[in-house]
Amino acid sequence: MNLKQSENIHKSGYYNKDISHNNYDTWQIKHTIELNNSLDDLVVMAINEVKDWFKYKVENKNIIKEDEQNIDDLIEHINYNGDLGQIIDGCVPIYTHELKGLFFINEDALIEAFENMGLGDRSDYENGPLGFEGISIYCYIEHEVNYWLSDSFEDWFSSEFWTVF
Repeated sequence: MNLKQSENIHKSGYYNKDISHNNYDTWQIKHTIELNNSLDDLVVMAINEVKDWFKYKVENKNIIKEDEQNIDDLIEHINYNGDLGQIIDGCVPIYTHELKGLFFINEDALIEAFENMGLGDRSDYENGPLGFEGISIYCYIEHEVNYWLSDSFEDWFSSEFWTVF
């Protein structure tokens, strides 16, 4: 039996036995997750913003060669007013689907980052604005940025501006 398009409209109480859903398996639904950024993209974005922050401060003479004793003094500049925290916070996605997608793909790494920060129990953050997913992404980005600051910042800063130790 061929139905016209107009006859295939759902009507209350109408059942068309010629349309079968017996081949439709509800247990094998495919889900596609589309992310705008990967976790690595977010880390790179944060590191680039840290670099831009230092470029801005040096260009505007807020950081002067004669005032800086060592690499720790330079890093203290970005930590002093909470600028590093704001940069990292700005790199954490705010949309629930992005948070859930990143967490789904990177769950083990994100849980490990959260646990390594020692912020308490997971349940303390599940009802927060960004949920546990958001705080764990923040922890991951912060860990990676701090690693870059301790491992590669000195080389980058010395190649961009002046040699520091």
